[in-house]
Amino acid sequence: MKNLLVGAYVFSWTIWNITDVILFLLSNNYEKIEIIKGSRFEVQNDFLVPLIISIVYLVVVPMLNMLYERIVDDIINKYRNAFKQKTLQDHYYSVKRTTIAKLDSDEDENRKLRDRQLDTWAEEKQKMSEIIIKYMSEYAAKWQK
Repeated sequence: MKNLLVGAYVFSWTIWNITDVILFLLSNNYEKIEIIKGSRFEVQNDFLVPLIISIVYLVVVPMLNMLYERIVDDIINKYRNAFKQKTLQDHYYSVKRTTIAKLDSDEDENRKLRDRQLDTWAEEKQKMSEIIIKYMSEYAAKWQK
């Protein structure tokens, strides 16, 4: 059905008169004819109550949905987003601490390597100086000849 009011009205009427509808559907043909002959139009049961249910369904239910969405968007999502933000901050703070620890570890390792190199530096300098002096004396002796 293209008209929402008609569809809602038919649905409401069916729900409101469900016992009569089920009784009609489960009866044989003779009983169906008797039910139709004995039926009377009642303004309240056949028109007003289904119309009120239809209007409630078409007007009040969407308003309740909008109220629900507003509550979810304004209140619940506010706390949900704050929780997500806090979780992300904690995560990145942990990553930052891990990175700093790695850098500190690398810095300590570099410092230890430098200290080891400085320990042998004096000996290496002495050896290099001796080699240079040896070569200089050899070349000086060759140049003098």
